[in-house]
This record gives sequence, C-alpha cells and structure tokens, in this order.
Amino acid sequence: KYTFSLREGLNTLEVTTDLACQGKLVKQIYRAEYSKIFPNPASEEVSVVVGGNSTVALVSLFNLQGELLDENEIMINPISRISKIDISSYPLGIYLVRVISEDSIENFKLLKR
Repeated sequence: KYTFSLREGLNTLEVTTDLACQGKLVKQIYRAEYSKIFPNPASEEVSVVVGGNSTVALVSLFNLQGELLDENEIMINPISRISKIDISSYPLGIYLVRVISEDSIENFKLLKR
C-alpha cells in the first residue's frame, strides 16, 4: 500500500514491473478545486474536467442568445473526472458551457471552429 502526493491538475500514475510481459497500468487522476474545458477552440468534441469532490454534475451548453442546446447530468468518475460534449453538429461560433456541481457553479466560453 502506497500513498502519493498529487499536485493540482492532471496527474498520471504509471505502475510497471521489471518484467515487460506483465505490462503496465496507467491512470490519470485529476485533482483541482476548479473545473476546466479543453481543447478550446474545438471542432468535434470538448472534454470537461470537473473540479472539486462532487460525484454528480450538470453540464449545460448554451448559444450566445442564452438558448439551452444540450444538458446532461453526469456521474463523475472519481479518478479522471472527465466528461465529453459532442459539438460536431453545431455551427461555428461562441458557446457557453455551465458546470453545476455540489461544490460550485462555473461558466466557460467555448469557441467552435
């Protein structure tokens, strides 16, 4: 049993042995108070990494006129904390992404190109 200090942001943990035939295990762990979206600008898909400790979040996508285009309540994987938004069917432009969790309400501008 090991304990690791994780830094703020995305941490990658890789476990290997001295025998290559046993392969390796790689896990990404996100630890941060605040959420983030990437890539931005995007064209097909946007990743939303939810900060804090919540296990559920509501992720909403709006156009600049304030119209709700998409909304999903997501169960957050406690390790990676990543959810994806498919934006491929929306026209080029600026959108707003809102992430509501038990910890916070956060808003982001997203450029679709």
